[in-house]
Amino acid sequence: AGEPALAGRSIKGLEPSPQLLAYARFAFPDLAFAQGSAYLTGEPDAAHDVITANFVFIHLRNPDLALLELRRVLRPGGLLYVVDVNDTTYTGPEVIGKMIAAHHRHHEGDRTILASLPRRAQEFGLEPVHRFRTTVRNTGGVEPSFGVDEVRLGRMGMWGMLSFMGQREEIEDAYQAAQEHYLSTECEISLDIETQVYRRPAAG
Repeated sequence: AGEPALAGRSIKGLEPSPQLLAYARFAFPDLAFAQGSAYLTGEPDAAHDVITANFVFIHLRNPDLALLELRRVLRPGGLLYVVDVNDTTYTGPEVIGKMIAAHHRHHEGDRTILASLPRRAQEFGLEPVHRFRTTVRNTGGVEPSFGVDEVRLGRMGMWGMLSFMGQREEIEDAYQAAQEHYLSTECEISLDIETQVYRRPAAG
Protein backbone atom coordinates (compact mmCIF):
# COMPACT_ATOMS: atom_id res chain seq x y z
CA ALA A 1 0.00 0.00 0.00
CA GLY A 2 2.95 2.30 0.51
CA GLU A 3 4.39 1.82 -2.97
CA PRO A 4 4.24 5.01 -5.08
CA ALA A 5 3.10 2.99 -8.10
CA LEU A 6 -0.03 2.03 -6.16
CA ALA A 7 -0.93 5.54 -5.01
CA GLY A 8 -4.63 6.19 -5.48
CA ARG A 9 -5.54 2.52 -5.75
CA SER A 10 -7.66 0.67 -3.21
CA ILE A 11 -5.94 -2.31 -1.58
CA LYS A 12 -7.65 -5.21 0.18
CA GLY A 13 -6.22 -8.09 2.15
CA LEU A 14 -7.84 -11.52 2.35
CA GLU A 15 -7.30 -13.91 5.26
CA PRO A 16 -9.06 -17.20 6.13
CA SER A 17 -8.04 -17.31 9.81
CA PRO A 18 -10.26 -15.22 12.13
CA GLN A 19 -7.36 -14.73 14.54
CA LEU A 20 -4.95 -13.52 11.86
CA LEU A 21 -7.67 -11.37 10.32
CA ALA A 22 -8.17 -9.62 13.66
CA TYR A 23 -4.41 -9.11 13.97
CA ALA A 24 -4.18 -7.65 10.44
CA ARG A 25 -6.96 -5.20 11.17
CA PHE A 26 -5.25 -4.18 14.42
CA ALA A 27 -1.78 -3.84 12.84
CA PHE A 28 -2.98 -1.97 9.72
CA PRO A 29 -6.12 -0.07 10.71
CA ASP A 30 -6.08 2.08 7.57
CA LEU A 31 -6.31 -0.89 5.19
CA ALA A 32 -9.30 -3.04 4.27
CA PHE A 33 -9.34 -6.73 5.15
CA ALA A 34 -11.95 -9.44 4.67
CA GLN A 35 -12.28 -13.09 5.61
CA GLY A 36 -11.95 -15.46 2.68
CA SER A 37 -9.70 -18.00 1.01
CA ALA A 38 -8.13 -18.63 -2.37
CA TYR A 39 -11.00 -21.05 -3.03
CA LEU A 40 -13.79 -18.70 -1.94
CA THR A 41 -12.76 -15.05 -1.89
CA GLY A 42 -16.24 -13.61 -1.46
CA GLU A 43 -15.32 -10.96 -4.04
CA PRO A 44 -17.55 -9.97 -6.98
CA ASP A 45 -16.79 -11.09 -10.53
CA ALA A 46 -14.07 -9.09 -12.30
CA ALA A 47 -13.47 -6.93 -9.21
CA HIS A 48 -9.67 -6.57 -9.14
CA ASP A 49 -6.92 -5.32 -11.44
CA VAL A 50 -4.13 -7.17 -9.61
CA ILE A 51 -4.10 -10.16 -7.26
CA THR A 52 -1.03 -11.29 -5.33
CA ALA A 53 -0.65 -14.74 -3.76
CA ASN A 54 2.59 -14.81 -1.77
CA PHE A 55 3.53 -18.24 -0.36
CA VAL A 56 -0.05 -19.42 -0.77
CA PHE A 57 -0.06 -21.99 -3.59
CA ILE A 58 2.46 -24.33 -1.94
CA HIS A 59 -0.07 -24.85 0.87
CA LEU A 60 -3.15 -25.51 -1.26
CA ARG A 61 -4.69 -28.97 -1.54
CA ASN A 62 -6.48 -28.00 -4.76
CA PRO A 63 -4.64 -25.29 -6.74
CA ASP A 64 -6.99 -25.73 -9.69
CA LEU A 65 -9.96 -24.51 -7.64
CA ALA A 66 -7.90 -21.51 -6.56
CA LEU A 67 -6.98 -20.67 -10.16
CA LEU A 68 -10.63 -20.85 -11.14
CA GLU A 69 -11.66 -18.50 -8.33
CA LEU A 70 -8.81 -16.02 -8.84
CA ARG A 71 -9.50 -15.81 -12.55
CA ARG A 72 -13.15 -15.10 -11.75
CA VAL A 73 -12.37 -12.07 -9.58
CA LEU A 74 -9.73 -10.66 -11.97
CA ARG A 75 -10.85 -8.03 -14.42
CA PRO A 76 -10.15 -8.74 -18.12
CA GLY A 77 -6.54 -7.70 -18.64
CA GLY A 78 -5.84 -8.06 -14.90
CA LEU A 79 -2.69 -9.66 -13.47
CA LEU A 80 -2.11 -12.49 -11.00
CA TYR A 81 1.26 -12.55 -9.20
CA VAL A 82 2.25 -15.85 -7.57
CA VAL A 83 5.35 -15.98 -5.35
CA ASP A 84 6.50 -19.28 -3.86
CA VAL A 85 9.47 -21.52 -3.22
CA ASN A 86 10.02 -24.26 -5.80
CA ASP A 87 11.52 -27.41 -4.29
CA THR A 88 12.22 -28.87 -7.75
CA THR A 89 15.07 -26.33 -8.04
CA TYR A 90 16.98 -27.71 -5.03
CA THR A 91 20.70 -28.27 -5.58
CA GLY A 92 22.99 -29.84 -2.99
CA PRO A 93 23.79 -33.13 -1.27
CA GLU A 94 21.52 -36.09 -1.96
CA VAL A 95 20.83 -36.72 1.74
CA ILE A 96 19.20 -33.29 2.06
CA GLY A 97 17.34 -33.83 -1.20
CA LYS A 98 15.92 -37.06 0.25
CA MET A 99 14.63 -35.13 3.26
CA ILE A 100 12.93 -32.60 0.98
CA ALA A 101 11.40 -35.41 -1.07
CA ALA A 102 10.18 -37.17 2.09
CA HIS A 103 8.56 -33.96 3.32
CA HIS A 104 6.89 -33.53 -0.06
CA ARG A 105 5.26 -36.96 0.27
CA HIS A 106 3.59 -35.95 3.55
CA HIS A 107 3.01 -32.21 3.03
CA GLU A 108 -0.68 -31.30 2.74
CA GLY A 109 0.09 -28.93 -0.13
CA ASP A 110 2.69 -29.07 -2.89
CA ARG A 111 6.04 -27.27 -2.66
CA THR A 112 6.70 -28.23 -6.30
CA ILE A 113 3.52 -26.57 -7.62
CA LEU A 114 5.36 -23.82 -9.50
CA ALA A 115 6.79 -26.41 -11.88
CA SER A 116 3.29 -27.24 -13.17
CA LEU A 117 1.48 -23.95 -12.50
CA PRO A 118 2.04 -22.42 -15.98
CA ARG A 119 0.31 -25.38 -17.62
CA ARG A 120 -2.49 -25.43 -15.05
CA ALA A 121 -3.05 -21.68 -15.30
CA GLN A 122 -3.42 -21.82 -19.08
CA GLU A 123 -6.06 -24.52 -18.69
CA PHE A 124 -8.08 -22.01 -16.67
CA GLY A 125 -7.66 -19.15 -19.11
CA LEU A 126 -4.71 -17.35 -17.54
CA GLU A 127 -1.84 -16.45 -19.85
CA PRO A 128 1.75 -16.64 -18.51
CA VAL A 129 3.39 -13.21 -18.80
CA HIS A 130 6.64 -13.36 -16.82
CA ARG A 131 8.61 -15.83 -14.71
CA PHE A 132 11.36 -14.60 -12.41
CA ARG A 133 13.71 -16.69 -10.28
CA THR A 134 15.66 -15.60 -7.23
CA THR A 135 18.18 -18.22 -6.13
CA VAL A 136 18.75 -18.46 -2.38
CA ARG A 137 22.17 -19.88 -1.46
CA ASN A 138 23.90 -20.73 1.82
CA THR A 139 27.15 -19.02 0.83
CA GLY A 140 26.63 -15.70 2.61
CA GLY A 141 27.70 -14.29 5.96
CA VAL A 142 25.88 -13.39 9.13
CA GLU A 143 23.83 -10.76 7.32
CA PRO A 144 22.06 -11.62 4.04
CA SER A 145 23.65 -10.24 0.87
CA PHE A 146 21.93 -9.59 -2.41
CA GLY A 147 23.06 -9.98 -6.01
CA VAL A 148 21.26 -10.00 -9.33
CA ASP A 149 18.46 -12.55 -8.89
CA GLU A 150 20.33 -14.02 -5.93
CA VAL A 151 20.18 -13.94 -2.13
CA ARG A 152 23.08 -15.30 -0.10
CA LEU A 153 22.29 -16.40 3.45
CA GLY A 154 24.59 -17.66 6.17
CA ARG A 155 24.66 -21.40 6.72
CA MET A 156 22.31 -21.36 9.69
CA GLY A 157 20.00 -18.85 8.05
CA MET A 158 19.63 -21.18 5.07
CA TRP A 159 19.05 -24.21 7.27
CA GLY A 160 16.32 -22.23 8.99
CA MET A 161 14.44 -22.25 5.67
CA LEU A 162 14.36 -26.07 5.79
CA SER A 163 14.40 -26.91 9.50
CA PHE A 164 10.61 -26.65 9.78
CA MET A 165 10.54 -30.00 7.97
CA GLY A 166 11.81 -31.59 11.18
CA GLN A 167 8.41 -31.00 12.79
CA ARG A 168 6.96 -33.96 10.89
CA GLU A 169 7.33 -37.21 12.79
CA GLU A 170 6.93 -39.16 9.53
CA ILE A 171 10.31 -37.97 8.25
CA GLU A 172 12.25 -37.83 11.53
CA ASP A 173 14.98 -40.20 10.33
CA ALA A 174 15.44 -38.41 7.00
CA TYR A 175 15.56 -35.05 8.80
CA GLN A 176 18.14 -36.20 11.35
CA ALA A 177 20.38 -37.59 8.60
CA ALA A 178 20.10 -34.38 6.57
CA GLN A 179 20.77 -32.14 9.57
CA GLU A 180 23.77 -34.17 10.69
CA HIS A 181 25.29 -33.98 7.22
CA TYR A 182 24.59 -30.27 6.84
CA LEU A 183 26.03 -29.29 10.23
CA SER A 184 29.13 -31.49 9.89
CA THR A 185 30.16 -30.41 6.39
CA GLU A 186 30.65 -27.23 4.38
CA CYS A 187 28.21 -28.34 1.69
CA GLU A 188 26.53 -25.76 -0.49
CA ILE A 189 22.78 -25.82 -1.14
CA SER A 190 20.36 -23.60 -3.01
CA LEU A 191 16.64 -23.22 -3.73
CA ASP A 192 14.76 -20.86 -6.04
CA ILE A 193 11.95 -18.55 -5.02
CA GLU A 194 9.91 -17.81 -8.11
CA THR A 195 7.55 -15.05 -9.12
CA GLN A 196 5.14 -16.07 -11.85
CA VAL A 197 2.87 -13.49 -13.47
CA TYR A 198 -0.35 -14.33 -15.32
CA ARG A 199 -2.88 -12.22 -17.18
CA ARG A 200 -6.57 -12.76 -17.70
CA PRO A 201 -7.02 -12.04 -21.42
CA ALA A 202 -8.75 -8.74 -22.15
CA ALA A 203 -11.43 -10.58 -24.08
CA GLY A 204 -11.88 -13.24 -21.41
